[in-house]
Formats: sequence, C-alpha cells, structure tokens
Amino acid sequence: MALPKKEIAANIGGQLASVLVNFLTVPFIIRYLGPEAYGLVGFFMSLQAVTAIFDFGLSTAANREISRTLASSSDKQKTWAMIRTMELFYVAGGAILFCILWSICDWMAREWLRADKLSPTDIRFCLIAAAGTLGLRWPISLYGGVLRGLEAQVQLNTWFVFFVVARGVGSVLVMAFISTDVRAYFLYQLLLGGLETLVMSWVSWGRVGRDGLWKSRFEWNVLRGVWKYAFNIGWVSLFAVALKQVDKMVVSKLLPLDQLGVYTTATVASMGLAKIGTPIQSAVFPRLTRLFTVADWPGLSKTFHESVQLISFLSCPLCCIMIFFAPEVLLAWTHNEAMARNGAATMALMSVAMFFNLTMSIPFVLQLAAGLTWLPLYTNAIGAIALVPLTYYMVAKFGVVGGASAWLVFNVCYFLLVPQVLFRHILKGETKAFYLRDTLPFMALSALIFVVARYFAPEQKGFMPALIYAALGGVVYGVLAFKVSPSLREVLKTLPGPWSARQRASRVKPTIPGTL
Repeated sequence: MALPKKEIAANIGGQLASVLVNFLTVPFIIRYLGPEAYGLVGFFMSLQAVTAIFDFGLSTAANREISRTLASSSDKQKTWAMIRTMELFYVAGGAILFCILWSICDWMAREWLRADKLSPTDIRFCLIAAAGTLGLRWPISLYGGVLRGLEAQVQLNTWFVFFVVARGVGSVLVMAFISTDVRAYFLYQLLLGGLETLVMSWVSWGRVGRDGLWKSRFEWNVLRGVWKYAFNIGWVSLFAVALKQVDKMVVSKLLPLDQLGVYTTATVASMGLAKIGTPIQSAVFPRLTRLFTVADWPGLSKTFHESVQLISFLSCPLCCIMIFFAPEVLLAWTHNEAMARNGAATMALMSVAMFFNLTMSIPFVLQLAAGLTWLPLYTNAIGAIALVPLTYYMVAKFGVVGGASAWLVFNVCYFLLVPQVLFRHILKGETKAFYLRDTLPFMALSALIFVVARYFAPEQKGFMPALIYAALGGVVYGVLAFKVSPSLREVLKTLPGPWSARQRASRVKPTIPGTL
C-alpha cells in the first residue's frame, strides 16, 4: 500500500502555513509587547503543552478506534456513541482544568513568575484569560483525532490554517490598532478559542453525520472499551510533557523573564522543525493502524520505511541550517541582534536534538498503531526521571544553554536505544535498514554539505549572504540525496503530480455509511 499522499500533502500545507504565520507574526508580537511580556506568552505556550496531559490519551484513542472500525466494519451508531461520550468527557475536563488553573493564578503571578515591568495584577489577569482559553479549546484535540481517523485531513488542515492565521495575524492587528497591552492579546486568544471549538465540533459531526448530534448519548461502555489504551497514552503524554517542557519551567523559575523570552524564541524556532514530521506522522498513523489490524506485514513495512526516509530527507537539511547558521536564522526571523546573539547557541543545540527526534517520529507512531504503548511509556518515564534533575542542574549552572544541552542528551539516547527494542517486537530484523538506509545516510550527507557551506559563507554583517550559502547547500543536498538513494527516488516519484485515474478508482474513501 502506498503512502497516503493526499493526506501528507494537506498536512504539510497546514504545517507550512503555521510556520510561515509564526515566522511573520512573532517579530511583530515581540516588538509590540517587549521581551518580558513575550516571556509571559511563552509561559502560556508551555502551560498549554503541560496541561495536554489531561487529554488522557482519548484523542489518540479516538483516532485509532475509528481507523480500526473502518478497517473491519463501519458501525455508524458505534462511532456516534464514541464521539458523544468523549465529547462530554472533554467538556467536563475543560471546565475542571479552568477551575484548577484559576485557583493558582494568583500564586503563579506573585510567587512563580519574576517580572520587572509587569505588575502581579496584570500577570494574574493574563493567566486567568489563558486558563479560560485552555478550557474552551480543550475538546479540539478530540475533533482533530476524529478527523484524522477518518483521513479527512484536507478538511482538518483547511480549518487549522484558518485559525492559525486568525490567531497570529489577528493578534498583530489587535496590538497595532487597538492596544499593545498584553492583556488585550490574551483576551483576543480567549474569544478566538471559543469560536474555534464551536467550528471544529460542527465540522467533525458533519463528517460522521449530524444526525448523531441528536441521536447519540453518553455510554460508559465506550470508555470501558478504550480506557486501557487511552490510560497508557495518557501516561506517555504525562512523561512527554516532563521531557519537553521541564526546561521551560525550570528556566521560568531560575532565570528572569527576559531570559525566558530568549529561550522561548530559540526553542520555538528549533521546535518548528517538528512541523516537518508532524504532517507525515499524522497521515501515516491511521494507515499503519489499518495495516496492522489486517496483518498486512509487507504493506506495513513498506509504509513504515518510506515514511521514515521521507522525514529524514526533508528534515536533515533544515536541521543543519538551524545548526550551522543559527545566528543568521534568528536575526532574519526576529531582526533583533541581541536576541540572535544570545539565543544562537541554544537554538543550535535544540536543532541537533531535533535532528534525532524527528527520525524517531514514525517509530513512535508504529508503537501506538501496534498497541505497544508500554514501550513509549517506559521510554518517557525513564527519560523524565533522568532528565528532570539533569535539566535543573544544567540550567542552574549554564543558563539557557544548559536546558538545550539536557534535551540533546535525551534525544541521542532515544535514537540509539529504542529501535533496538522496537524491532524485536514488530518488523523483526529491520533495525539495520532503519539505521543504514532510512536515517544515518541522510544525516551524514547533510552534515557534510552544510559544514562546507558554513566554511565558505562570507563573514559579513547581516544575515543574507550566509543564508544564500545555506540555500545553495540545500540545493546540493537535494540533488545528491536523490542521486545516491534508489529507495528515496522510489518514494519521491510517487508523490508529485495528480493521481492517475487508476489510483483514484482504487482508493476507498473512508466515510461512515449513510453520510455524505
């Protein structure tokens, strides 16, 4: 079975739009708000990621269960009951989340966050608005899981892009024409969050049949059927948050808000590389689930390796640009020399970590598709136990660079150790192919090319001359990778251009019977 090309293309388009909007709007937000207030925005982003643990794995469970249903049968009533039950669970969870965060906002404003210009009263106001935004947007992850399970990712990304633009561009317009007060920024996010949840609910029910809005009801059997899988995913998410957000929490505690602003900017830039893997990861998960459900092992192996190669090919050159041209990339993005100078080393280290993390995104998806939730659970638990104290020590001793260094240590170990276990349980004997065909050749080739590009790049003031050499390095990498990798050529040749009539005729549209 071929890669889900249409879904991958839609996801890539959505992620590129998100990257572009962030690239264009973040410098304006920093300019209007200042580093300290933008540090508060960064804290809100971290808080959003931390609270994701209360998802309890239900959005992933919804994605997987819908994919499994479509692979074996098409039970409309079962799908309706599952969505309604989880929807009510999410609404209740959002309300509880808001109450919890509201109750600690005063403490966080006075005791946790350190500010010179913002008053505790203003910080408390922003934190309450942030809590409301998180509570209102809570069910969106469920609706995203439903649409991904249906492989309705073109529609999902259309609305995703709409709201990304509304959040980014709308925030800039609010600050440009209404108020540069950070409270106005958070109020706008609150209003938009409520609207986004209403729209995504309407779209999701439209895909499965809006009759289900009135005919479905809460059923405990639905939760009993998915609780074990969702419970494990919830713990995986909990430890993943500890791994990915502990550095920002520690920086917010140990360093001033302006340093948190620098760290947030460098982290957002490097973590933006994750958007390369997310489109492929999201598109492939339901496909791998179906192939595993029907025991199509050749199809599972082909889809897995093609996906890893595609991510490696796309991510390696961009990671190397962020590593070897870090000051120029930050300067081009923020137009702030101090930010580029202070955040370059952090961004470079974080990008090296992403170098390894991205290649592990498809193995992670394979573990979830096959129900091997214990493996990511143990991986993240062991990593969190080791990484939390390491991060605290490194940040206390080396500042913002220390947080990035700790994250790099974890990802190197992750890349080297987890595949050794994974390929003993599924796709047995394919460890060597993962390293020697799917990942390491792309890493080595891109690193070599961009070391040369960095060496010959002129040392001139400004970012443009160096980035021209970085772009030339990317072109050279693309040509050489295509020439020397027969398996990559096979993958890429299936992606461009419209689908043939034979392909369109053979493709089964994953919809629920009785719906449009």
